[in-house]
Amino acid sequence: MKKFVQSDRSLIKFPSPGDLISLLGGFFYFFKALSYAQSLFSTLDEGNYLYKGLLFATDVYKPFQPYGPSTGSMPLSFLIPGWVQMLFGPGIRTGRYFAVALGIIMLAALWSTTKRFSNSWWAAFVVWAIALNPFLEKIYSQVFSEGLVATMLALVLALSLGKKRSLWQITAASFIASLIVLTRQNLFPIVPFLVLYCFWEHEKKAGIIALSVAAITLIGFHIYYYPEILLIWLKILPGFIAKPFSSLIFDPDATRTWQTQTQILGRLLSFWDGIRLHFLAISGTIFSWIFWPRKNDWKDQSKFRSAVFLTALFATLFIMHTWASIFRNYCVFCFPNYLTFFNEIGIILFVLTASNLSGKISAIKQTIAVIILMLITTGIGFSTYQDVGKALLQIQIPRVRELAIQPGTTELWRLLSNKFNLSFKTLEYGIPAAFGVSAGIFIFAVGIILRLIWKKQRKKLGIGTASFLLLIGLGMFLTPTMLLGDRPSRNECTGNLIPVYESVGTYLNNQIPPGSKVWWWSSSGPVPLLYLEDIRIFPPQLNNRFNYFIDGDSQRLYEHGYWNEELALKWLHETDFALIEGKDFYGDVVEWINPDLFDELLPSKIIHECETGAYYRIFRRKR
Repeated sequence: MKKFVQSDRSLIKFPSPGDLISLLGGFFYFFKALSYAQSLFSTLDEGNYLYKGLLFATDVYKPFQPYGPSTGSMPLSFLIPGWVQMLFGPGIRTGRYFAVALGIIMLAALWSTTKRFSNSWWAAFVVWAIALNPFLEKIYSQVFSEGLVATMLALVLALSLGKKRSLWQITAASFIASLIVLTRQNLFPIVPFLVLYCFWEHEKKAGIIALSVAAITLIGFHIYYYPEILLIWLKILPGFIAKPFSSLIFDPDATRTWQTQTQILGRLLSFWDGIRLHFLAISGTIFSWIFWPRKNDWKDQSKFRSAVFLTALFATLFIMHTWASIFRNYCVFCFPNYLTFFNEIGIILFVLTASNLSGKISAIKQTIAVIILMLITTGIGFSTYQDVGKALLQIQIPRVRELAIQPGTTELWRLLSNKFNLSFKTLEYGIPAAFGVSAGIFIFAVGIILRLIWKKQRKKLGIGTASFLLLIGLGMFLTPTMLLGDRPSRNECTGNLIPVYESVGTYLNNQIPPGSKVWWWSSSGPVPLLYLEDIRIFPPQLNNRFNYFIDGDSQRLYEHGYWNEELALKWLHETDFALIEGKDFYGDVVEWINPDLFDELLPSKIIHECETGAYYRIFRRKR
């Protein structure tokens, strides 16, 4: 009997401590993401993914349709949220819970990939690297294409990386990689890099299957939406390539009201914000590149090939998105958001490299590591000036005159300003950067101490390696703080806003009969429209001022998803109701709403108190 009990127990496989920590990280991520999903108020982009997606999925409009909603991204970025709403019901509740579910799937895929390459402890590191980052959690818990793409990319890596991948896994990975491109065109390099990797790692048959599946999926989809889908590509191609096809691109010959010009300081700030908010992925990737093991030092050549694939893909995507955001004027401050598409690649690459680290590291590499460490801490210090920089400026220090301490205290910036004749603006950037330099020196000093301790234990670890690992370790610890990942989001609020959105939507639906034409003006996005039954809208208004022009050919603008004042007034004369967000009721709009033509009904309740005017005014055409 005793033998039988022992044999029966041997069949039960209990989770390892590392797996339990990973599971704990998954629960932590879930509850944090759920909290953000409920408390963040909706924005223009999210509202359009949801509402345009519903319109496309229900065939009210089709992507790229003339006189329809503007389709600025690949169709699946809208259609997938639309299809999910068709299954579970329209509204922000469906969208946000779907986003949280995607995040859990992403973590499970990353955990599986990492554990296959290393062990349960490294897998736990990857899970917590995502779970501890508030910036990532906020993005991934809203209905943005970043979370959708990141989840699909995690599945591609889980299915394709490493040896002994079956043909069905290669097929699925290639298909999902193609779906990524059909969701966001800026991730196109994933497909060719995956195909090349399959030829290299999984040999000819797998490579041919990957190439065939990707080609059939991409070509078939493009044929279905041809020729309008080509415009998506022409907008992102370099000018010298797109120029021969310029006749296909609509030129509004009018002045866009939304234009941005960002100075060099702003571009630097955006760049270092991206490094700071994705600290573990970026610093981990840099560590991998500096301390890249020699080919013979890799414990498994399959891991070497995977690391080469990941480093090539990460470098390509990073350069592309840096160029598109930092060096162009379209959306300079979108750079941190763009990195969320492929953040996980850098974290897995670090694990692959660090778990294969062996042998003596040259003095040149050690020196490079220290120099880059100082550069990173300085840049991150500079980028914190908006979040913690003001607190540094206002640190109270003793008053000093002629090297003698005087009674009382003064602010740090005032002392430095008087002493060195520096302006407040200079100190506003300089003091946080200096704080970053000090942090780098401190980490380097501790690295030296660690090196001396480890030397006595006969462990081969240079000062640069020790310092950089310490930097990453501190980064893991500080990721949930404002120094790194917890930058305040512009749409942060408190409480559960989902029922409030539903209540406002229900109220608006009760006021506006089915079949009504609705003139819409809101900079917070069309989430409330999700709850209105069978209404007719004027599609260009969904993008608010982002596709609004001064003058121009009205008919041509409307055909291509744009609008101007002439169209705004024309639609007002045709509409049954005008819905205007309280904060946007100013300027020309006040003059456009003629009290002789419209009665104002009671407004909706306030959705949240974290922004002035977060309610909707209802104007009904007089009978």
